[in-house]
Amino acid sequence: MVERKIAFIVPVFNRWDLARPLLDALADSTGDLAGREILVVDDASEAETREAVAGLGAPFRPILNPENLGFAASVNHAIKGETRAETIVLLNSDLALRPGWLDPMLEALETQPDVFCVGNLHFSAKTSALDHAGVVFYQEGYPIHHRDDVDWIRTEPIREFPAVGFACVAFMRSRFLGLGGFDTRYRNGFEDIDLCLRARTRGWKSVVATRSEVGHHIAASPGRHDAEQDNAHHFLVRWQPLTAPLGHDWEERLVRERRPPLPGSEAPNRSSPISPPHRIFVDLARMLPRGGSGGIMVMVKKLIEAIHRQAPGQFRFLLVVQPGCAAETVRFAGEEDEIWALPGEGNGSPAPLPA
Repeated sequence: MVERKIAFIVPVFNRWDLARPLLDALADSTGDLAGREILVVDDASEAETREAVAGLGAPFRPILNPENLGFAASVNHAIKGETRAETIVLLNSDLALRPGWLDPMLEALETQPDVFCVGNLHFSAKTSALDHAGVVFYQEGYPIHHRDDVDWIRTEPIREFPAVGFACVAFMRSRFLGLGGFDTRYRNGFEDIDLCLRARTRGWKSVVATRSEVGHHIAASPGRHDAEQDNAHHFLVRWQPLTAPLGHDWEERLVRERRPPLPGSEAPNRSSPISPPHRIFVDLARMLPRGGSGGIMVMVKKLIEAIHRQAPGQFRFLLVVQPGCAAETVRFAGEEDEIWALPGEGNGSPAPLPA
């Protein structure tokens, strides 16, 4: 494997309680730091985090944004103006690194000439459940994390997906800049999937290094989903003609690839797809906010909480709500559930909210 200069880029916005352990683990896990740099980009955090980042010494290099630019613009600036390293490893500040996480990603990047980016497996830091093994498309082209059948995923060291999440990802600086970087019209969401699809139009793949694993405190940054509805609308206007048919084709491929028995193993017959957790659609579109529908919201809350408590990991809910009910729903939805807010006047498409 060719030894290249590597830049680790860690955008930070508040939550120093999560960022500090990540940075300590990063410095400990990357071994010899010769030819490696760690850029910590503070995106105009509050005083505690801002001062802590500013005071970081070697091996870290603090970058202090004068104003809050958002994830896309912060990363673009760091890659374009603050490093010349060809290999970029981008890390969310709310990750919990696991032993051996880095080398499989770098090996995949170096040995696969048509690869744009290499992601890895993300597991919830709270529940240890698989949260991300690549991005697929669902229901008219909406992106979702693939979270099913981790044992099957691990049977190959590299798995291709239409896109990967950029909470932990490696890629080449020249290809990132060749695509123009992140589209800054997205604000803290969808910019990574948009970039993967643009790379796909160049013939560059997005893959997951299945031997690499990290923990993830999911959506821990303040304001992470504030612009989710606008992001989703912008994404679908641009990409729905591709992602809608791609979602159907990719699901068929995943089912087909699971069918053969594992070579050289005593794995059970996989003549049919492995059953994922049951997905339950709940239509709350007529629900009124702040108790306007009587006790129905309370009943739904107690039911969902009871199911998650009695059968942990066996059910995932897809809850469709009016925008005014979204905040109430987020408070009782499970970590793995999905919440979709119906569009406001003229938007034409629903938008996902934090699960």
